[in-house]
Amino acid sequence: MPPLGTPLPAFVEKVLMHLHQHLYEAQPLAELAAVAGVSRFHLQREFKRLTGHSPAQRQRLLRLKQASLRLALEPARTVTELAFDAGYANAESFTRAFQRLLGQAPRDFRRAPDWPRWRSAFAFP
Repeated sequence: MPPLGTPLPAFVEKVLMHLHQHLYEAQPLAELAAVAGVSRFHLQREFKRLTGHSPAQRQRLLRLKQASLRLALEPARTVTELAFDAGYANAESFTRAFQRLLGQAPRDFRRAPDWPRWRSAFAFP
C-alpha cells in the first residue's frame, strides 16, 4: 500500500465515488470495472494494492461506518434494524463484524463509543 496522502489513480477514485453513491446497492465487480474502465482482474488487483482491501471489503467497511454513526446518533433504531440496513442477514453476523473491527459490541458502542478506535478503524484512503 502506498504512503498515506499519495494520490490514487483516477480509475480507483471513480470506483470509490461510485461505491459511496451506491452504498446500499449490490456492486458486482464487473460493474465496478466498467465504471473504472479497466478489467475486473486489474481493478481487483490494483484496488487491493492501493487501498489494502478489495472493492467488496471497502463497501462492507463503509456500511459498517455508516451503521456505527447511526448507532451513536439514532438511539431509537434497533441494532437489528441497523444490521439489516447495513446488508447483514442477521444481527449476530453484524455484531461479530462490528466487534471484530471496533472492539466493542454495538450496544456498548451506543452507550460509550470509543471514538479514537473508530477513527483509526475507518482511516483509509
